[in-house]
This record gives sequence, C-alpha cells and structure tokens, in this order.
Amino acid sequence: MAIADSAESEPETVCTFVSVNSSFKGKRILKIEGAVPIGRQTDGQEPPSNSLRFPSKVVSRQHAVVIAADGKLFIQDTKSSSGTFLNGQRLSPQGQESPRVELHDGDIIKLGEDCEVNGVLHQSVAMRVVFGEGGRRMTGESFDALEGEGEYIDFSMDPQVQANVNAEFNIIWSSLTDGLDAPLNRLRYFVQGIE
Repeated sequence: MAIADSAESEPETVCTFVSVNSSFKGKRILKIEGAVPIGRQTDGQEPPSNSLRFPSKVVSRQHAVVIAADGKLFIQDTKSSSGTFLNGQRLSPQGQESPRVELHDGDIIKLGEDCEVNGVLHQSVAMRVVFGEGGRRMTGESFDALEGEGEYIDFSMDPQVQANVNAEFNIIWSSLTDGLDAPLNRLRYFVQGIE
C-alpha cells in the first residue's frame, strides 16, 4: 500500500484515542509516525505495538489507517465492509477506499455500525481523537517528558471540551428520542396530572 510510503519521513505525533462507548476501556495513546493501521484483533494474534486493534466483529481486519503527513493527521478507510465514520459522516461506500480526511482535536471516529446477529449485539468502536496534552499536538520528546510525572490533566473545564460534550449529548439524546414525541408528551401529561 502506497499510503505508508508517502508518510514515512514525517516526525511522530502523539495522539490519544478515548473510548466513547463500551467497545474498549479507557484510552489508547499512540506515537504516530507515518501510517498506523486500524483493524480487528483476531484470536491468538498479538497486535503490532503501533496499531489500533479491536475485538469487534464489525471492524474489518484492515479497516482504516491514521496517517501523519504534512504536519497533520488524516484518517482513511481502507475498503472496510462496515464503514469508517468521522463525526457521523461515512468516509466511503462499502468496500471502497476513501480519500484522506484530516483529523481535528475532538473528532469522533466510529468503526462499523452496531448490528445484531442471532440475538447477539456486535458493537461498533467509537472513539474521540485527542491530540497530545490539552488538545495541543506533542512531539515524541515532549510526550516522553510527561511520562512518569503522574500528572492528572482535567479537561472538564475547557470550553471546547464542554461544547463537544454538549453536542454529543444532544446527538445521542435526539437519536434515543427520535419518533418518541407522542409517548414523551403522554408521559409528561401523566406526570403533570399526578402532581
């Protein structure tokens, strides 16, 4: 694949991928140099150290790639069957490679779509992209300097983080309540009638 060749000379960038659903725990911090593959973790195989692998059935073995190029980070779907989504938008049709799309701090990447097979829910992988410390990109040296400090970084008061959380909540709430206007109004009527 020519993707890795064009990006190999780029300096590394530290990027954190934070779970936004229960598909994996916590976060994954990677030093991204060139191209980092994203795909399904298969049984019995040890994943490469600089890759993102998930045990979800809706993630293809070679699902997508994160690329460092021109001082920026990009994501590209590599012909996955269930799709790569960036902030809710599918990058390419099934089985087709997408163009590179630039990643920004706070973006949400979703790999695949939830599906139920024989009563078993196979969950998509959803994660937030965080560049380095506090939304700033870090080189490998500055990342290494932070390791071992044991410093907790609180992002909760950052206005951008709060805006992203509010936007995400509104999207989730509207998807949960889509088509439920009549039942919700009826419930409000009963609650108001009882009080």
